[in-house]
Amino acid sequence: MKRSLLFSISALALSFLLGACGEKKETKPFKSGFEGMYVGELPCADCPGIRTNATFLSDSTVAITSLYYDGDNTSETEWGTWTVEGKILKALMPDEITLYYVQLSDSVIMMTDSVGTPSESLAEYYQLTKATPLVSDSFAGKYVMGDIQDPKSYRQNLIITPINENEVNVIVNSEGAGKGCEFSGRGKLVNNQIEVSLNEQHNKMQSTLVIRPNNEKTGLFLFTSTFDDRYDLMYFCGGGGSLAGDYIKVQE
Repeated sequence: MKRSLLFSISALALSFLLGACGEKKETKPFKSGFEGMYVGELPCADCPGIRTNATFLSDSTVAITSLYYDGDNTSETEWGTWTVEGKILKALMPDEITLYYVQLSDSVIMMTDSVGTPSESLAEYYQLTKATPLVSDSFAGKYVMGDIQDPKSYRQNLIITPINENEVNVIVNSEGAGKGCEFSGRGKLVNNQIEVSLNEQHNKMQSTLVIRPNNEKTGLFLFTSTFDDRYDLMYFCGGGGSLAGDYIKVQE
């Protein structure tokens, strides 16, 4: 079972144990048009919190991306399917995990138990708010990791070129060293981040390269979706280097 959904469910279950049944909130039926991306910060059983983006698509698939505030800075996406039964939306996820949501308004949904009952004490912390997702043009441009002031220093360039609204070409190359990094791949936008399957680069790799806005909003952070896969990013570099890191946007 993947950590992301396991710990958010554990925290929700714990809140029910501590607070018994919550007060029923007024909800509305899910209607066509509710689909889209919802964001929020969910409680976590053993960490400061989980930044969560959940996108419900019109083809009844759902993508949930989780970023833990506990140090390794990875964000992993899990895919499932959704159905609506009465006023409850059920998201059927991997490892036989089912998540339940009710709709509080046109722009807010909330995680609940299987019958639509919220946590008594933490209900407000299980709410996700609808947001406009980033598109490929939001990432387009050249980004640099290294000293851009010294033309003789080693630098890695990250170049993002839109293909369409939700797909991009990703190139990483290097300057100022004999052995640098070289990478080229095609990525898809999911929940405000670019995801590139590294299996398409090497058939023995099962990892995903992730590119998302960095915490300072000055550029992009590149890593794998899980911490244990980080060494795959060294495959594309010489001299012990890695594709991973913070790339700052530059004006060309």
